[in-house]
Amino acid sequence: MYAVGDGGEILHYDGNTWSLMSSPTSIWLWGLWGSPNASVFVVADEGMILHGLRGASVVVTPDTHTFTTLGSTFQLAAEARDAGDNPVAGVTFTWSSSDEAVVTVDSAGLVTAVSNGVATITATAPGGAAGSAEITVSSSDGDGD
Repeated sequence: MYAVGDGGEILHYDGNTWSLMSSPTSIWLWGLWGSPNASVFVVADEGMILHGLRGASVVVTPDTHTFTTLGSTFQLAAEARDAGDNPVAGVTFTWSSSDEAVVTVDSAGLVTAVSNGVATITATAPGGAAGSAEITVSSSDGDGD
């Protein structure tokens, strides 16, 4: 069972406990329903309809990368998959970095090394399915990558 609320909250009840699911929006959500083919729909403010897939996953490739030069860039790719592990076309991802002091990521998955350290880059699909890659920045003198 699912419930929706303000701030884009989606709650899932598994029969024992309620858990908060990630949502692609921070707007008020009015209703959530599923269809037999695993599609999930949410109605939001001003008639916006969000679409997701039950059992969906996101795969980020490659799942690791090491930078040796500050300021260098590297392109990640994300692919959404349905519950049967089949690719889902046309999905737009929201990219984020767990530590923007180490690496940043743009809206297309291009990662830039900022300073030494380790960070996780996450690609999130509408509906909350997400995948990630671990990025390491290890630059001693700025040479090579």
